[in-house]
Amino acid sequence: MSRREACRGAWVRVRDLTVRLGGQCILQELSCDVEPGQVVALVGPSGTGKSTLLRALAGLVPAAGGQVELRAAVSGRQARVAVMFQEPRLLPWLRVAGNVAFGLTGTALPEPERERRVQEALEAVGLADRAQAWPRELSGGMAQRAALARALVRRPDLLLLDEPFSAVDALTRMHLQDHLLAVWARHGFSAVLVTHDVDEAAYLADRIYVLAGCPAAVRHQVTVDVPRPRDRGDPRLAALRARLLALLAQAYDRPAASAAAPVGEARPSGRIGDDRHDDHIPAGAAVPPFGTRVGRAGRAVRRESL
Repeated sequence: MSRREACRGAWVRVRDLTVRLGGQCILQELSCDVEPGQVVALVGPSGTGKSTLLRALAGLVPAAGGQVELRAAVSGRQARVAVMFQEPRLLPWLRVAGNVAFGLTGTALPEPERERRVQEALEAVGLADRAQAWPRELSGGMAQRAALARALVRRPDLLLLDEPFSAVDALTRMHLQDHLLAVWARHGFSAVLVTHDVDEAAYLADRIYVLAGCPAAVRHQVTVDVPRPRDRGDPRLAALRARLLALLAQAYDRPAASAAAPVGEARPSGRIGDDRHDDHIPAGAAVPPFGTRVGRAGRAVRRESL
């Protein structure tokens, strides 16, 4: 992909989002933001709606209330969104190139352009020499890179990642994380990552949202001010890891009702810091168009300080 064609990311604005599935309220009045080119991580106990939020951003689950806005940073164009799941989900009857091309299903691109995009996506993830391989011939890490290429072929403004590296070993996971960062640095998309790995969240993200409660809402927002490229041994990342674990421990104990308090209004328990600024650690799916409203606009995201 040329620099001229490179993605510039997307604005994401979620206000007072409520999602109900199977008669149960999963998310209640949840608010969060993603800026163009930013990597945002979602962490929290199991069952707190992190993947549900991701699917709501992709337009894959209906919203019972609130507002979701997605807008490409390039003015005048609807944001393009791609999703990468926990499993590669490669089609066994298609070769690697065919699986990547599957990400362009539904587009009206001429065949030469499709082939060019597939080749560029495979080159971006280091699999150009495996284009004619079958999925069964790939290692776990290669399969995940093929899935990433399938997402990149759409040239997304927003990439949604649902625990994409949780099924591989620790060393492969680190390699895939670095590969993702290299692709992100080159193409400039925004990304939202669901993870249970606090080290992964600290290493990859610019901003981390801690979700908790039943129904779930944002408990804490942490801004990661460690410059890139990051060293996994950086003591600032170690401090962030410890802080995130402490916040997650609180998340298991605190009731959901306090998450709905407006900015500037005190939480009933366990409040940390001042609401006026962030927590700081020192130095392939279609979506509704931008502005789609699914209910009333709500309160802003809660922010706390370490």
